[in-house]
Amino acid sequence: HSSHVAYVIYTSGSTGKPKGVSVTHGGLRGVRDAAQRRYGVEQSSRFLHICSPSFDPSVLEWMVAFSAGATLVIVPSTIIGGHELSDLLHSEKVTHAIITPAVLGTMEPAELPELRVVSVGGDVTTPELLAKWAPGRAYFNGYGPTETTIISSFGDLAIGRSIDIGRPVEGMSALVLDERLHPVPVGTRGELYFAGAAL
Repeated sequence: HSSHVAYVIYTSGSTGKPKGVSVTHGGLRGVRDAAQRRYGVEQSSRFLHICSPSFDPSVLEWMVAFSAGATLVIVPSTIIGGHELSDLLHSEKVTHAIITPAVLGTMEPAELPELRVVSVGGDVTTPELLAKWAPGRAYFNGYGPTETTIISSFGDLAIGRSIDIGRPVEGMSALVLDERLHPVPVGTRGELYFAGAAL
C-alpha cells in the first residue's frame, strides 16, 4: 500500500541528532515522478550513481534510472571527484547526475559534453559554479530534508537569475511562517515549513 514503509534511513537534518526516518512508497512516487519529468530520463540515458547509500538522494538515483529502463553508472568507492570522476563520466558517457556542488566543482564542464542534466543538492550553489556548469545543460537545485522524502522542491537555475530552492514538488506545500506559525509577508524573515503526502 502507498502508506507502507519503503525503507528507513538515518538523518540528522531537522534536529541535529541522528534518527531513523521511515519513508513511504507514496512519498517516493511523487518525488520520482517530479524528477523524471524535470530530468527527462529515457531508456537511452546513462544516470550517475555517486551518492552513498546513507545519503537519501542515492534512492532517487536508483528509482529514476530503473523506472525509465536507463543505465545506472556506479562510481567505485575509491573515486571521490576530480580527474578520476571526470574520466569515468566521460568514458561511460554519463548524461544525468545528482551531485553535490563541492564535487561538481572539482571537474571541468568542457570535458563532459554528454552530461546534459545536473541536479545539485546538499550544499549551496555559488553564482560562479552555476556560470561554469549551466551553459549547454539543464541545472537543477534539489532541496529537501529526508523527512519530506528526498527532494521537496526543485529550482530550475539559470545564469543571471537568483539561486533558490524553487517550487515544491507536486503534492507538497511550502510556507514561510513566524514563531506563532502565521505566514510572514513576502521578503520577511521566517522559518520554512513543508506539508504534504510525502512528509
